[in-house]
Amino acid sequence: QITVLLHVDDFFITSKSERALQQAKKTLLSAFDKVAFHEGETHNYLKMKFDFSHPHYVSINQYGFIHGLTEYYNITETELTPATKDLRKTPASPELNEQAKDGFHSLAYKMLYLAKRARPDILVATRFLSTRVQKPTEADAEKAYHCLRYLNGTKELGLRLNAFDPIHVTQCVDAAHAVHENMRSHSGSISTLGLGAIDAGSTALDMNTKSACESEYVSLSDNITNAIFMRNFLIAQGYDEHPAVVMQDNEAAIKLAENGFSSAMRTRHINIRYFFVKDRIAKGEIEVQYCPTKLMIADCLTKPVQGQLFLELRDLLLGYKQA
Repeated sequence: QITVLLHVDDFFITSKSERALQQAKKTLLSAFDKVAFHEGETHNYLKMKFDFSHPHYVSINQYGFIHGLTEYYNITETELTPATKDLRKTPASPELNEQAKDGFHSLAYKMLYLAKRARPDILVATRFLSTRVQKPTEADAEKAYHCLRYLNGTKELGLRLNAFDPIHVTQCVDAAHAVHENMRSHSGSISTLGLGAIDAGSTALDMNTKSACESEYVSLSDNITNAIFMRNFLIAQGYDEHPAVVMQDNEAAIKLAENGFSSAMRTRHINIRYFFVKDRIAKGEIEVQYCPTKLMIADCLTKPVQGQLFLELRDLLLGYKQA
């Protein structure tokens, strides 16, 4: 079996069999006039460097992309975290001029591109900045430069990925209740096969919720679809049908998921569509487990965590250490 990842005319082909890779080369050469190949343990693909030479993990980094950003914006200082604790506050501040607005828009989405590929540790900051591109202010620009200063001090960081044996999906899902100015909550999730995040998300919930429990449960319902998709992908790749393990730090939300209905006055209003979690548990597709809050990696994807806690969660998120 070979696996082909493609983006327009760039192909990334992997297989356990050298013979299968050579057959894939022949197929491409017979179909196209010009094909350039790069083989070996290190590959540059879509501004990411993949390094398979390490015995215990594959590393993915975008050092060159980050260096280009910090050089272009003449960033020389560093920061400990990608965002200050008041990231989501929008104080009165002068709007940027038209030229500066274009520059802010470009920078925000370049950093979001980076966050979605090799640096999920900046997702909270870049998600906020991407919501400010229509009318950015000087205060918003300073938050973008703060994130750039953090990147300047952490250029060498990237993802380190490895998998459990037997292989299965583990997902951490968390929510920060009513943290936006419109009182909506923020959801965070990471999916891993053992070491490092193969997928990470950070987004505001699309509805207001009345309690932390409801925020956590809606976030759980919204995010487990990723875990189910990854489990199905692994099954298609020939791996065993282990249930995806979903970690959650709110015991009341876990009870809602396991029961499949609300038995308390405070949660009876929750829309029935969120209770499909129970069905997935019954089918053996997912298994929800409790995770202590201090070990909840997705916490750093729901709010701008500060200090030593951020550094510890970042290392778990990127795969520099294992929980």
